[in-house]
Amino acid sequence: MTMHTNHRHRSPGATRAVHHTGRPCSKCGKRTMSANRICDSCSVGIGGDIERLYHSREWKRVSKYVMIRDMYKCQQCGGLARIVHHILPVRLNPERFFGSGNCIALCVECHDVIHGRKREGGA
Repeated sequence: MTMHTNHRHRSPGATRAVHHTGRPCSKCGKRTMSANRICDSCSVGIGGDIERLYHSREWKRVSKYVMIRDMYKCQQCGGLARIVHHILPVRLNPERFFGSGNCIALCVECHDVIHGRKREGGA
């Protein structure tokens, strides 16, 4: 495991040890700088600016694939799906943001229930 000091985005004199995993970034293929399998360049937006990822070409491609795969059918109730939902939350698994295996098609109502914005039964 290679270790080097990274001075980017740090105040003068501050250093940080960064461990290369030696595995490629799951998004761009470059060698990753951390255990989450996404390089520094691709991880911009994970967290505070995540909305930018939802507007990316890659996400549009993945979400279209998921909708076709799931035949525009909500995987909870069988109704008409309009949303692609991450099964494992993005904040816990940022490296799987663009992974279609971590996504399912849902209707708006079921998506709201899953995220606690609505109770089951429509109330």
